[in-house]
Amino acid sequence: MSYVELNNIGKSFDRVEVLKKINLSIKKDEFCVLIGPSGCGKSTLLRIIAGLESPSSGSLSLNNKDVTELRPRDRNIAMVFQNYALYPHLTVRGNMEFGLKLDKTPKAKINDLVNEAAAILKLEPYLTRYPKQLSGGQRQRVAMGRAIVRNPSLFLFDEPLSNLDAKLRTKMRTEIKSLHFRLKSTTVYVTHDQIEAMTMADKIVVMNEGEIIQVGTPLELFDNPKNLFVASFLGSPEINLFEGTVKKSSDGYFLKLDGTSDLNLPQDLNFNEDQKIIVGIRPQSLKVSSKSTKLKSVVNIIENTGTSTFIFSTVGSSNVCSEVDRNLNFKVGDDIFLSAEPNKMLIFNPETGERLINEI
Repeated sequence: MSYVELNNIGKSFDRVEVLKKINLSIKKDEFCVLIGPSGCGKSTLLRIIAGLESPSSGSLSLNNKDVTELRPRDRNIAMVFQNYALYPHLTVRGNMEFGLKLDKTPKAKINDLVNEAAAILKLEPYLTRYPKQLSGGQRQRVAMGRAIVRNPSLFLFDEPLSNLDAKLRTKMRTEIKSLHFRLKSTTVYVTHDQIEAMTMADKIVVMNEGEIIQVGTPLELFDNPKNLFVASFLGSPEINLFEGTVKKSSDGYFLKLDGTSDLNLPQDLNFNEDQKIIVGIRPQSLKVSSKSTKLKSVVNIIENTGTSTFIFSTVGSSNVCSEVDRNLNFKVGDDIFLSAEPNKMLIFNPETGERLINEI
């Protein structure tokens, strides 16, 4: 059952069209992540759901109730902002109490709600401190606590982790997801970080230039992107792209690349000789071969992350990345040979960017 329903939502500022006929359903208790490059419209869409912006066209319903014209405070929604939006002159407790006091909640209930939220977020030792006395992660938890005490039916997060360092972002991702499970809340989360999207979402909505490009689970989008944009946007390191011309030999079809390199193609697919295509291969599926192949490469950079080693190399005029066993010894300048499983290849039309095959 859908809890959030967006119907043909459009938004323009003056003559600039920011959102174009957005249609989206979000189920009750679902963790939905809106992702896309800066300026794609994801934050504007979130603000429309919150009631902070009015759509230029279309309608919005929450729990089967049309709320398109409803004020933000009447929607039972809580929003956590990128910059925390805490009152500097109020303590942690004061910030968490503020909205409840405006709603004239009884004092005893306010105290119970704040204490419960503080316990959930491990904020009890900081209730008498002011925001300037807190770390970035602690401030973010206070902003989340201010949202929790209101017991909203919908949580909205607008890039809440972008101001935190990498280690703290990882920790806060876990905390937010745990909070989602504990509260059994419907959540809409905006980010431009595809790692956040892949690790946190039940459903990812990929946006670009004011439109929804594809919707699905993290693995659905990773394994079966509908076009080059989605394939390139999701995955770290980025997907390798090989552009060339289809040729045929006695062994079957292959992709002729710049120079002397060739790439064997899936033999169970129908290609036309001299057809132009782009082949996408994830770094995890581009292997260093123990024997000579027609995909010869030269090592440019080696990155060791501790758990994985990535080799960045050159094939013809293309820069590619492959994940290798960290115990293998390579050095910059080495010649290596690469291979890929044909069933792991994604095939795209170079003119439209659309997938030529529906499934891997």
